[in-house]
Amino acid sequence: MNFVFASKWLGFELVKTKLAENKALLRSIVVFSAVVFLNAIVDQINSMVDRTLLGIFSTPNDVTIYQMGQQFSVYLVTMSVAVSGVFAPTIHELNSKGKEEEINALYLKISKSQTIILCLVSFGFLACGYNFVLWWIGPERSDAYYVGAILMLIDLCPLTMNSSIEIQRARNKHLFRAIAYIAVALANIGLSIAFLYMFPIQYAIFACLLGSVIARICSHWIAMNIYNKKEMRLPVGKYMLELVKYCLIGLFGAAIVMILSKALLDTMPLSVLDKFLIEGLLFVLLYAASVFVFDRKIFLSFFSRFLRKGEKGPR
Repeated sequence: MNFVFASKWLGFELVKTKLAENKALLRSIVVFSAVVFLNAIVDQINSMVDRTLLGIFSTPNDVTIYQMGQQFSVYLVTMSVAVSGVFAPTIHELNSKGKEEEINALYLKISKSQTIILCLVSFGFLACGYNFVLWWIGPERSDAYYVGAILMLIDLCPLTMNSSIEIQRARNKHLFRAIAYIAVALANIGLSIAFLYMFPIQYAIFACLLGSVIARICSHWIAMNIYNKKEMRLPVGKYMLELVKYCLIGLFGAAIVMILSKALLDTMPLSVLDKFLIEGLLFVLLYAASVFVFDRKIFLSFFSRFLRKGEKGPR
């Protein structure tokens, strides 16, 4: 259908050449597409490992709790892809022109933008997500908060550097990621099963989480960063410094909010929704103030662009 539409209505013409003359091109297309497909399959497997093991070794209620908590991590993935996906054509264009320095600068720019946004969301959830979960699904499934918080925090590194995935594709060096993620899936299965036998059944969710955390740290945080630095020649050191800085900013804000909530809000006759809204507002203010103090340039740049767009709007 796409071919008919493109050729008939868009006026595209299919260049007819002999297959024998284009074996090298055909082979490269097939290999590239196969690796992209393999990456997609492996991502799906990794996202389903823990739920599948909980379905085998534990109860349906644990599967439901895990799935609800995992949904928050899915939202984080969506935000990350929304930011990095915009720059995919630019990355491929720069790579085709051999502009490595510009690619590195763009990588840092995208990663920093993602880090600021995702740390705000992740540590914001850590600060006020518990009351939200209580309001959303009730106290009987409140463990979904811990699942969501752990998965969101452990995914901060791969999600804030996922522009490197597009760089790997542009350079046709994305096979390593597929291999690494297959190793993650196998390690996750093995570790999670081992922990499920070691832990009591009431801690089955956290046994699977522990296996996932160890496997993801070894692959996403260590192996992929080493590969990006050594093979892809990306400025991983500068990226990690920014990630650590904003993680500390987010952790500081979350800790203050949780302390104040325990000391003050819990003593007041407030509903869980009221507590969630107050905690959320307080965290955003603390996070914004911390960014202003430690990274004033990016803070002022954001608001200057926002004000310029407002001035150009209709009057």
